[in-house]
Amino acid sequence: MNQRRVVKYIVGLLIFVIALSGSVQAAQRHKKPQSPVQIALSAAQTGLAPEAIKPGDIVDFIVTVSSSIDADEMNISVTLPRGAELTAGALDWRGPSKRNEKTVLTFSAKAPNVRDSIIRASVIIPMSGGASFSASTQYPLGVQSKKKAEPSRPVKKDRKGKDVIEYQ
Repeated sequence: MNQRRVVKYIVGLLIFVIALSGSVQAAQRHKKPQSPVQIALSAAQTGLAPEAIKPGDIVDFIVTVSSSIDADEMNISVTLPRGAELTAGALDWRGPSKRNEKTVLTFSAKAPNVRDSIIRASVIIPMSGGASFSASTQYPLGVQSKKKAEPSRPVKKDRKGKDVIEYQ
């Protein structure tokens, strides 16, 4: 009688462990993919809101890129809006990328006379076989007019109508 209880307990415990490991594996399979490269663009002055930047102001900016892969080449580039002037630093950088290491690019720019302007920053990591990983961001200067938001990349739908994001 005592042996049956022990056997039932062990069988129940085994079933529980198998079921638990299956649900953990299923959860790991359903994680959303993330791009292996991230980019951020911000004003270096703490607390400086984009709408507070006036035409002619000289503002220091920081571009921060982090990569979750090692790569022989990574290209960072910044595009200033028409009328803006680079006053210090550089608008591009090229070099190797180490896994989980941050790369920082700093520059200063004179805001253009047009208040609705956007600074754009992008990063590309070319891989063998013609593939590449990329990310981009932007920083508004002055008051932005309300425009319809545009998706950063085309959104495709699967058979069930859910969004599918493709990394290129």
